[in-house]
Amino acid sequence: MAEITQEKIYTELCTSYRAIDDFRQKLLSILPLASGGILAFLIDPKFLSGDGSAIFGSLLPAIGALGFLVTLGLFFYEIYGIRRCTYLIFVGAYIESKSDVQHGQFRDRPPAVLGFIAEPMAAGIVYPAVMAAWSYLAMYFLDNCSASRAVPVAAGIFFSFVAFMVWYVVRLKKEWKCWRDTAGIEEPDTTCCAEDPSFSTTTPQQARTTDTAK
Repeated sequence: MAEITQEKIYTELCTSYRAIDDFRQKLLSILPLASGGILAFLIDPKFLSGDGSAIFGSLLPAIGALGFLVTLGLFFYEIYGIRRCTYLIFVGAYIESKSDVQHGQFRDRPPAVLGFIAEPMAAGIVYPAVMAAWSYLAMYFLDNCSASRAVPVAAGIFFSFVAFMVWYVVRLKKEWKCWRDTAGIEEPDTTCCAEDPSFSTTTPQQARTTDTAK
């Protein structure tokens, strides 16, 4: 009964993880495309010209602020989604460890490229870039179509949220190490192989010698 219950828990955990990860990926791909299309429509000279330009032009700062707040809300949702996925990975790794699964999808995960290139950093670039674009729109039309203030504000927003994501990823790595050590989860040490693909603890000649000896 315990094995059946554990199997069901692991199955549901995999389903939940895939659902959250799939939704995050779709949102991450749709958000910049949708925002870029809306921004291109709003700043189209044909759209801004004519009798209604004076009325509509005054609304662009508010529209930019609204776009920034909506993207900020989605960014917060992404932050929590990353945390939920991290918890699910930990639980999955724990179940795999207790079930003596040597190479499971949670326990044996590839390290980030160059130590930091992974899904969280992709979100840490896309969301701040979209927020910077909306803030630029708001400040540009709020300051009488001047980029002197819009550019510093947009750049400050982008780099601030990127820095926040870097801090958050570092914190998650520390939490993961703490959880792993507390739960006694052993992970294969593949850091040397990721840093240097040519590295091998056993050379081909040694391998042939060992096989011959056997």
